[in-house]
Amino acid sequence: MPPMDRHLFDKLLEVTEENNRILKSLRSSARWSTFWTVIKLIVFIGPVVVAYFYLAPYWGVIKQSTLDMFSALETLQSLSGQGTSTPPMNIDWSQIDLKKIIEKL
Repeated sequence: MPPMDRHLFDKLLEVTEENNRILKSLRSSARWSTFWTVIKLIVFIGPVVVAYFYLAPYWGVIKQSTLDMFSALETLQSLSGQGTSTPPMNIDWSQIDLKKIIEKL
């Protein structure tokens, strides 16, 4: 092999090895980035999912209690127009269907 070709071959080998080191570094960085992204998702979304399933049995109770409360408010509003000591409410309940709003929640 002529000396000039040998020099070009050595230079090519050096550049190729440097390229491999850079590519390995990039691959390692990408793996660590993926790892930390998964950890962040577990830390931030995990508690929300756990809380949802932990509180799921109570959603029905909360919903029913809210509906009962609004029913009691409607009863008070209807009684206020019959001469009771409860002052009349300034809310037009006929315009607001609260039961449908609560059921959507």
